[in-house]
Amino acid sequence: MKFLSLSIVSIALLLGPVLGEFRDILEICNETPYTGAFRRYLLDNPDVLAIYQERRNSTIYVPSDKAMRKCFPEEHAISRRGTASRTVQAQYMIEQQANAIKAAQSQSRSVRKTADNQTSPDGGDSVVVTVNNGSPPIKRHWRVAQHFTGIQIQSGAGSVVNIMFGDIQCLQGLIHVIDGCFNVPEPVTSTLQSIGTTKFLDALNTAKLGASSDAEGQITIFAPNDAAFVNQPSLDASGINHHTVVGVALYSTLLLDGTKFKTLAGDYLYVNIVNGQVFINCVAILASDLLASGGVVHTVGKIIPYLSAPPVTC
Repeated sequence: MKFLSLSIVSIALLLGPVLGEFRDILEICNETPYTGAFRRYLLDNPDVLAIYQERRNSTIYVPSDKAMRKCFPEEHAISRRGTASRTVQAQYMIEQQANAIKAAQSQSRSVRKTADNQTSPDGGDSVVVTVNNGSPPIKRHWRVAQHFTGIQIQSGAGSVVNIMFGDIQCLQGLIHVIDGCFNVPEPVTSTLQSIGTTKFLDALNTAKLGASSDAEGQITIFAPNDAAFVNQPSLDASGINHHTVVGVALYSTLLLDGTKFKTLAGDYLYVNIVNGQVFINCVAILASDLLASGGVVHTVGKIIPYLSAPPVTC
């Protein structure tokens, strides 16, 4: 009965514009299952509500009631956040186009048609969508997988949410209800800290490269996890630069079999894909597309070796 009632409500909301004008997001959340907590949050925070109400032709991601409790477990904790963090979070929950999901799915289908080795290791198809609500533009990583509606969205530091249901029309555009909250991407050093690559971060700071990494507009770091340092105490500046590519954010969709990328140290990293697993100089990527404000981080399980030529196989 829960699924039936949800379907009836969704159909009614979708048919609403046929019978009259689009209704405001507050009205829609008042009638849509699992969105009451988000509605109360908007009413408690007029500055955030204003950001949503001024939008048109946008895609809006609304955390479910359970997600709101998980993200902000203390009563009214979300309302006590500073104004800047509230408004930045609100802007990150909005796309500037109403058909953002359809665009992502279309791009994913294109990926699948044009290059099979761009598919993600879990069998889904991946695409990166730019969020042009700020400067510089922030990106999210979309993955088509078998969860809820089939769409997962990855935000800062590898946080992943599923779209539970959506395509609910309102005055501001389309609403999609998600089972978590987006993390606004943070600078590279903060991202490395939050994902637990502390030994690589220590080496980065010891080499006085932390500030410059955070300042890069586009950067890719292949960060060894802490286990990789068991037999190697640390990396010097040259070693860190060997794990760094600047000038481009190499999301997984760009790590194609047979490609190579010049590192900040001046040598090359070679990409091989074997049975869906991506290797960098024959070192497997363990976690991919961990978004940072200035680029992306991938974690690896070993220190990446220097290679003078592309490996034949891994």
